[in-house]
Amino acid sequence: YDAAIVASGSVERLGDIRPGASQPVAVRVGPGSPVDYYQTDRIVGQLYPNGQHDTRYAILSAALNPRQNYASGVDLGTVSLIGWLNSPVNPVKNPETGEIAQHNTLFITTIPIDLPAKSETIPSQLLMREQLTPSYGSRLDANRLTVNSGESVAFQFMVPVNPTQLNLHSLTLATSTETPITGTLSIFNWRQQAWDTVPFAVGNLSIPNADRFLSPTGAIRVRFQYKAPTAGPTIATFTRFQLFVTGSGR
Repeated sequence: YDAAIVASGSVERLGDIRPGASQPVAVRVGPGSPVDYYQTDRIVGQLYPNGQHDTRYAILSAALNPRQNYASGVDLGTVSLIGWLNSPVNPVKNPETGEIAQHNTLFITTIPIDLPAKSETIPSQLLMREQLTPSYGSRLDANRLTVNSGESVAFQFMVPVNPTQLNLHSLTLATSTETPITGTLSIFNWRQQAWDTVPFAVGNLSIPNADRFLSPTGAIRVRFQYKAPTAGPTIATFTRFQLFVTGSGR
């Protein structure tokens, strides 16, 4: 009931989906953040606009808003189905009357996407990203990523395609900065189980031998360490930091 497809920050309502039914879906994915900053709590406002705050709003808000649920927030995939089940997984009854308690069961699942047989670049906003390094050495908001001198920032990107159905053609790291910077770029080599250093340059950087950097589960790990030049700025500011994955379906 009240189902919706969420792709990055875009929401497409589906209404109720009955057992055995199917429904075509078209979702227009927005441009996203230039540093792929993503706030799941904004999805709640799109699903429940105009102050429609009820029990379901409270449940979904607690699940997706990290400010309300620090311990066990729900991580959405890049393309997810959100809805409500019409029966409880574990029904609770009043021991005296036998009446089943009122329930609201939130259902969230990640949906993989298929690429066509021709080469296609996956929009960067459809790559699920997780920061692997502590946040005290870097700052991230919707418009920029900053890294302190001597500190590193590392991300794990998950492709929304089943890796067994993906022919990976290329990886490109697209960056732009407020001032010229130098640093060390490393990408995790899953075959060797070690970080490989890749010569870094601001702009659209093509990463050679891309296959070695894609894990069997579809993960790509990227790490950047900023080295401030003598008398240079102590903070590197990226106004763009995006990974582009190009491939085709099998």
